[in-house]
Amino acid sequence: MAVALTATVIDPWARLTRWLSRRVGYGTAYSLLIYLATRLAVGFGFVVAYLLQPRLSWHRILVAADGWWYQFVAQHGYGTHIRTHVPFDRFHSHYSAWAFYPGYPLLIRAVHEVTRLRYSLTAFLLAFLLAGAAVRAVYALGEAYAGPAVARGSVVLFAGWPGSAAMNLPYSEGLFIAATAASLTALLKRQWLLAGALGAVATCTRAVGLALVVAALVAATREWIHNHDWRGFIAPVVAASGVGAYYAYAWWRTGDPLAWRHAEDRWHQHLDFGAAVGYHIHHDFAHRGPRTVTTLLLLVGLTMVILMAVAAAALHGHTGVVLLAYAGVAGFLILAYGEVGPRPRMVLALIPGFLWLARWMPPRLVDLVAIGFSSTLALTAFLYVIAVVP
Repeated sequence: MAVALTATVIDPWARLTRWLSRRVGYGTAYSLLIYLATRLAVGFGFVVAYLLQPRLSWHRILVAADGWWYQFVAQHGYGTHIRTHVPFDRFHSHYSAWAFYPGYPLLIRAVHEVTRLRYSLTAFLLAFLLAGAAVRAVYALGEAYAGPAVARGSVVLFAGWPGSAAMNLPYSEGLFIAATAASLTALLKRQWLLAGALGAVATCTRAVGLALVVAALVAATREWIHNHDWRGFIAPVVAASGVGAYYAYAWWRTGDPLAWRHAEDRWHQHLDFGAAVGYHIHHDFAHRGPRTVTTLLLLVGLTMVILMAVAAAALHGHTGVVLLAYAGVAGFLILAYGEVGPRPRMVLALIPGFLWLARWMPPRLVDLVAIGFSSTLALTAFLYVIAVVP
């Protein structure tokens, strides 16, 4: 009876996968179906939050927290001062738009100019499409790293991870992860110029993109040592040009060579080696402080980071030195930098960790863990809308 029921459920999924594979390829078909299936849970969480909050509008959801800043930069640019002046808005005027890298706002502005859609709608549609591209890029990276089985496991873990709900808000995660995963794939395939170009997109989208420059430098150094080929150094140079161009532009506009660093100060972000994370865990969670829910999600993210590290250690040198270099730097920046910490949304950037878990765990356990993750997606999406800054 149970076998028959399972076959009834799986067979339509398998037939749909085969049908779509014949048209777009297996990797794209599998990634697309997993992405859409998990987005049903995210959409459910958003809708429930909307229905339970009478004063909440879809526009308010789309311009909340970081989404407001990305759309502001897309529409108005950065300005000539570190502190952003927003007329009749004392709250936002206390902070700085320069803390937000320009990759995603530039894309919003470009699509807006072509479609003439509202900035909020443009940002939302881009986030949805880029999140799907990110899932596909993770599949490609998993396949290049260890074959199709690991690629499939990586995709279900990544798309099911609670923090992936943030990719469907108008944030930069989708663009960053798509570009980063694709760049890492190109590095593994020794496609140096492509890796550098994709890396430039990543480094001008998120600060953690610095880890990609380090990974590219490691890959280039290995190529020089083993094959005496200098062309690998094209990748880190081109990748660094993205963030380099942003910093140069910020210096020119503000006259401050450390404009981004001083913008981060306005957001109380600085390198504290995890002190802020430790404080929130001790004060807010242990003593039921005002940020208990946020700190609980922080603990969930920290647990995931630890599991990724355990998987990397258990693989006994089969992590891939390029992936390890990227994950090491990215993990350090996430754990040691200010107030943000390893929130589930930030853990998405640790792409190799999902690959390592998929390779380390038995396939059946990967599926069970992914189902467990996915079961919390609706709740996470709900919390992102009404209670927690992602």
